[in-house]
Amino acid sequence: MSEVVSMMKEKSELILGILSSKNNLIPQMDWERAGGASMQITVLQFRFFLCFISACLAGYGLKLIRSPTARHIYAIVTGLALVYYPFGSGVLQAVYPSVLTYLVMVIFPSNCGSLAWLINFPYLIWLHVMNASGTSWSAGMLDFTGADMTLVLKLISLAVNYQNSFVKDKERLSQFQKEHVVYRVPSLLEYLSFIFCLGNLLGGPYLEFSTYKEFMELKGVWDPKKKPPPSAFLRGLGLMFLAVCFMAAHVVFRFYFAWLMSEASLTFAGLNFIAWDEKGKDQWGRVHNADVAGMWLAESGRTIAATWNVQTGVFLRQ
Repeated sequence: MSEVVSMMKEKSELILGILSSKNNLIPQMDWERAGGASMQITVLQFRFFLCFISACLAGYGLKLIRSPTARHIYAIVTGLALVYYPFGSGVLQAVYPSVLTYLVMVIFPSNCGSLAWLINFPYLIWLHVMNASGTSWSAGMLDFTGADMTLVLKLISLAVNYQNSFVKDKERLSQFQKEHVVYRVPSLLEYLSFIFCLGNLLGGPYLEFSTYKEFMELKGVWDPKKKPPPSAFLRGLGLMFLAVCFMAAHVVFRFYFAWLMSEASLTFAGLNFIAWDEKGKDQWGRVHNADVAGMWLAESGRTIAATWNVQTGVFLRQ
């Protein structure tokens, strides 16, 4: 038995060695080494940092595109580039869960949500065990496990919401579930766009497909025929500034850097806009993932849970 386990571990390590951030067609350059050295981080971590900055620029660029098809293509191209640059062939780790989840939605639509759980979570646990992500980061390396955490939540959410469309008695669904039901399998263009979405895999948070589809098609609160969202430029810059401050402050705060930069990129794109309230004030925070003040001033563990990795909490509750 131990020999079988040992053999399986060796094969797993071989596969993950091939699908590693070390294997990258983009060679490490002198200016990257200099930049990483100035920040006391490795080249791969420096690339990770640069991709968050670039994601903000990509998000702002999306506002200039009005065609849904062009917006999807733009999201895929920029998203793939932003994820490949730091992770290299590690991006291929997204293939297995993405392909299988899509197949179960097509072949077993009425049970695809349950099957998506069975496909994605064991895979994520396996990646955590084999990659030891925390150890890798401390050693200056990157692996795709963190990105897979966001991917898994997105895939399960999509599959569950599609499965909910086959529930005959919709009153059994919660209000949240009713609002996010998906009535057809996304096209491959929509699916890939949803997965890679402007580098969203870099730091999350997970997105509901129905919301993302409305955003990309400029419907709902983003409908140009309605009162347009206010400029996101200063709000996005503020989030970037706060994120960089946390990055410089202490390693503990680097979670905040990733979450705030991700929120900034989606703010620049406009996806973080919620609606105008009754008084005409703009409301933001659709993809808000960390309440910094709430976290450190929390009076109980329950309050902390509501302010840390917020969107994952939303996923688990809904």
